[in-house]
Amino acid sequence: MILKLPPLHATQLRPPAPLDHLSAEEEREFKGAIIVEASEIAGPRPGEKTRLRLLKTHFKYPMIRMEEIINDKTQQLVGRAEMVADHLLVRLPAGMDPQKFLKQCGSSAIAITRVTPDAPLYRVDLKSASLDAFSLRLTKLLLMKERSSREGS
Repeated sequence: MILKLPPLHATQLRPPAPLDHLSAEEEREFKGAIIVEASEIAGPRPGEKTRLRLLKTHFKYPMIRMEEIINDKTQQLVGRAEMVADHLLVRLPAGMDPQKFLKQCGSSAIAITRVTPDAPLYRVDLKSASLDAFSLRLTKLLLMKERSSREGS
């Protein structure tokens, strides 16, 4: 399953987390965590930027990737996602070959394993836990490309 960045309701509005240190909320949620890597990139839409941070925690999967979409004009948080940084869970379209998807991911992805026989849910292991390893947007683009090519066939 791919995590989505849902719009935040007015009651959930909060400022984006700082790029160079943990927010007070993150200090509570990820006690003892440190920021290993951070950057900002333009998009996904005009007038927005994406703030990316990699946290090292004491969790079972210690590397956590944070993605926040921020409105450039208002500096308000538009959406936020937190995920394990060393693998992705993806739901492949019906009939899609997992090995084909893995190849489409490029050198960032090193293995794909079915998680459950009940659904087309797969774990994609990444080469490294870094901000450059992969992005949710790239995963979504690969899946949308596959769906559109199937519909066009």
